[in-house]
Amino acid sequence: MSEREFVLLMGVLTALSAMAIDITLPAFAEMRPAFGLDDDSTRLSLTVTLFLMGAGVGHLFYGPIADAAGRKPTLAGGLLM
Repeated sequence: MSEREFVLLMGVLTALSAMAIDITLPAFAEMRPAFGLDDDSTRLSLTVTLFLMGAGVGHLFYGPIADAAGRKPTLAGGLLM
């Protein structure tokens, strides 16, 4: 893999979590009635909090698995999930 491909891959992987949040936020207006929440309810923002907490805690498990199995297979498995 060339340096250019590596930089592009790292950029795309870094952008995935930001893109996931950016896709979710505009849908809050449609999600509130689906969950039976009031129009001014902020409880739905808990999804973003839990997403970020899950991403942070996930690194505690991802690191040792990547060290044992190798970074490339672990990354491929994580992307497939």
